[in-house]
Amino acid sequence: MFKPNTFVKATITALTTCILMACGGDDSSSDSGQEKEKTTFSYTVTPHTFTISLPDKGARVGQNIFPVNITTNSDSDPVSGFTPTMAPMMTMAGGHKHSTPHTGCTETDADGNAECTVYFIMASVMANGDSMGTWNIDFSLPETDEDIQFSPAVKMAMGDTTLAKLKGGIDDQMPSMIMPMASMPMEQTTTTPRTYFIFNNGITGMGENRSVELFIAAKESMNNFPAITEGLILNENSDGELAINSMSDVVVKVSTDNTHWEVATSQGEGIWKSANMTSLVDTFYVSLSVNGELKTTDGEIDDGESNASAIFILSSNEMSSDDISGMDM
Repeated sequence: MFKPNTFVKATITALTTCILMACGGDDSSSDSGQEKEKTTFSYTVTPHTFTISLPDKGARVGQNIFPVNITTNSDSDPVSGFTPTMAPMMTMAGGHKHSTPHTGCTETDADGNAECTVYFIMASVMANGDSMGTWNIDFSLPETDEDIQFSPAVKMAMGDTTLAKLKGGIDDQMPSMIMPMASMPMEQTTTTPRTYFIFNNGITGMGENRSVELFIAAKESMNNFPAITEGLILNENSDGELAINSMSDVVVKVSTDNTHWEVATSQGEGIWKSANMTSLVDTFYVSLSVNGELKTTDGEIDDGESNASAIFILSSNEMSSDDISGMDM
């Protein structure tokens, strides 16, 4: 009977180990075969280069902070002391357009870095890959008359609810256009309840010491969704004019049971925070009152049951209807 010698045994052992460990193989064999999604984009115009990075989890419905770096083309020196401007606009698959809330950009620091914050109200890409349209963000430097266009693919939010909406009542209506039809050859102006967009910017803390941060904006038109700030006048000089003369005229409350409420504190720039949220586990509710009028989910008078607050679900694997479509604006 053949008995393998020590050399043969060692060779077989080494070969077996090598096969199991993929010795000498290409590391890409363990890869999924798909290219990694691009996360950084550079645009060169005269005389600067803009480098824009996606947020860590990519662009999604809700708050998005885009790091922007600006350098000179000649020697790649950082450009400091400039404040880029931004203008987001979505072109829907059907052709019409709308913007989304944003708070602009910070001034570039010594390294040429700025942060630009936009709150997407609608995804441009469905989970199955179908396109809902295209988001374009125009970035510009007014100091040098430069302009570039960045087109991120905005996905639906997964997990926590990032966006909920409340609507104005009879005293908070905004102008709305009805497009011409055969029976009405001219555009007609009517009114519709104003929509308030409430974004969940995140939960911080642990146990009994948890805090909720919110960003709140209002719809003025399809092209303008300003943050709720002191001195804001919505639809000025129109039948839908609404002035916010003081932040005391805006009352934001947060609850974990839709019964006991904590008053949130304005941080400026449309940001509110509610601290010491005890018993916060998987759901919280937001109540909004502007100039004494309570906003509701349907624009109707508070029914005392289900329409007086926006609902945010935490740690859910389901996508909210607001993530799928921002058509109800």
